[in-house]
Amino acid sequence: MSGKLKKCMMLCCSGQVTKEDMGTNGSNVNSYEEAIAGLKKLLSEKHGLEGVAATKIKQLTAELEGTAAKAFNLAERVKTGFAHFKKEKFEYENQILRPVLCRPPIRPPLRSKSTSVRPLPSSKPSSNPPRAATSPSSSNPPSTRSSPSPHPLHPRLTLDLWKTVCIGICSNHDFPDHNVAAGAVSISKDQPLLIRKNPALYGELAKGQSPKFMVFACSDSRVCPSHVLDFQPGEAFVVRNIASMVPPFDQTKYAGVGAAVEYAVLHLKVETIMVIGHSCCGGIKGLMSIPDDGTTASEFIENWVKICMPAKSKVQAECKGLDFAEQCKNCEKEAVNVSLANLLTYPFVRAGLLKKTLTIRGGHYDFVKGSFEQWSLDFGVTPSLSA
Repeated sequence: MSGKLKKCMMLCCSGQVTKEDMGTNGSNVNSYEEAIAGLKKLLSEKHGLEGVAATKIKQLTAELEGTAAKAFNLAERVKTGFAHFKKEKFEYENQILRPVLCRPPIRPPLRSKSTSVRPLPSSKPSSNPPRAATSPSSSNPPSTRSSPSPHPLHPRLTLDLWKTVCIGICSNHDFPDHNVAAGAVSISKDQPLLIRKNPALYGELAKGQSPKFMVFACSDSRVCPSHVLDFQPGEAFVVRNIASMVPPFDQTKYAGVGAAVEYAVLHLKVETIMVIGHSCCGGIKGLMSIPDDGTTASEFIENWVKICMPAKSKVQAECKGLDFAEQCKNCEKEAVNVSLANLLTYPFVRAGLLKKTLTIRGGHYDFVKGSFEQWSLDFGVTPSLSA
């Protein structure tokens, strides 16, 4: 037993194998020599791998630090989205439509009094051949130029010009082979064009959603947030209501809004809640028109817009010298600030702000000027005190 142990120690320490050590079997000698050679090679490679591993770790650390430095900027995403909308849609469509809509109405051609009307053919056969109608101006050749036909719904447009406008707008969209008719038919069938264009995107969306934004926007048909900010499917969780208002926390009166905020913050884990007001908002005009005695003339609208009554009070106090239209413009933004403050009454929103996992921002879209503003407010949020 001691002899075998001695041979093993010699094997490990010297790394050499002799016939005397391992016996006279040559095949055994060769196999052990190969094993020792492989062991030496492995140990030498392992020693060399230390430097390679250190270099790789350093490289990965640098890449991770670079990724952290280039964290997703939500405010910049909104800015670039609106810039894309303004360039590709707002300015493009205005460039086509404005010159057309500013044209004077097209008047249908007036029939000349001197022009005789050919009588309807008689059902009875006549022996005399029909005679050509004559008029004082019959010596002049008839004009071959036809007057343009006005569009039945848009008096400033001819049918040909309207066709040009439609083609100009539709050509800005990616229909297959620029076939507008095929594109319209396809879009009417559950948007197979978009799915065909982005199969990977819609495959991922079928698994679930993880939007970074929650957006409160107005129900006004002129201000679709996904259109204005170029949001893609799955990018923004959107709530639309009159004047894009956020009511304070109330589990019975405004449960619908509360459920949306709770779902977005706690389940979807959105990173930003944005409240967007807009120009020419009818809801804000309604708010500013409520009599001082608080009487209402509607079943729902006035009671809803009263959510932002503090905005009206502030504007009336600070903008007394402005006319009603200018006061409404100021109130459009102040109402956004009231909604941002109301968001702080939701416990899960406050918790997200304290943990730095959530931000809230305000925005205002002026669709007349084609401008978009966004801002954030520092409310100095502190943890809630409980008894």
